[in-house]
This record gives sequence, structure tokens and C-alpha cells, in this order.
Amino acid sequence: MRRGELFKLVWSDVDLDSREIHIQAMNAKTMKPRTVPISERVSAELCRLYNSISDREAGGTLVFGISEKSNVWDVFQRICEDAGLEGLRLHDLRHTFATRQAQAGMPVTELAGLLGHTVLQTTMRYCNATTDTVKRAADILNSLNGSSLSRNEQENEPGGFVN
Repeated sequence: MRRGELFKLVWSDVDLDSREIHIQAMNAKTMKPRTVPISERVSAELCRLYNSISDREAGGTLVFGISEKSNVWDVFQRICEDAGLEGLRLHDLRHTFATRQAQAGMPVTELAGLLGHTVLQTTMRYCNATTDTVKRAADILNSLNGSSLSRNEQENEPGGFVN
């Protein structure tokens, strides 16, 4: 989810039973509603958070109880420091989500819908190549070529090394 969508998220938009969050059109950058999944870990944390809230109104309360961005940045920075993460931005987590989903085989068109992108080119910028991506690409090329080289053939290749 985008930062603005998180800041505007109310409990009535969270369906813990089906593990979904319904983003209202008025809260989305593209002014289009969408539904995003909730992982088991996030579901457990949201349940814990929901159960810790006292004096809540029926569904209209902000999930994270904040409307000011400055509170979020301070807390996020402290969490990153405690975890030993330098230079991580909240928005980087959207890139991580997109990259992991793409690596797991999520079609780009479906991923675009989850991210709320109306242009596929935008989604493609979120899917970052990793060392696993490069290794998988090499494996695909090897399979298309019929077989991989023998150890002896690898030693005779330029560079003369074997993985």
C-alpha cells in the first residue's frame, strides 16, 4: 500500500477473516478501489493491534491511529536503526513486495492491480532483479540450449573457472 493509503486506513476496510484490505477509491492515488492481501504475519499483528485498542468506534477509527506523517518517520527511523538497516525508506517496502511477487511468478498485470498501477511500465520499475533472478535466467538459457557444459568444457571456457 502507498503511505497515504496506510494513513487513511480505517478498521472497516480491514477484513481479518478473509485476510484482505479494501482500499477505497477516495483514498487511492488513482481514485480506483482495490483489494490487497494480508499475509499471516500481518494478520497476526493487525489482530494484536485491533485487540489492544480501547474506546474504538465501529470501524471508523484509523488503523494506525495517526494522521501526521512526522510521527511515522520518527518511529520508522528508530525501528530501522534497531534492526541495523541503513538508508531504508518506507516506499522501498513496496519495491520489495513487487520484486518478491514477481519472483514467485505473479503475472505483471495482476501485480499492477495489487500495487494500484494503471500503467504496466510503472509496475516494471518496481520489479528489481536480484542475484536469484540472474541465476534463474542463466538456468533458463541452459535449459533452452539443451544441456549444460561438462566440468571439462567449463574449465576451457574464457575465465577458466567452475562455479
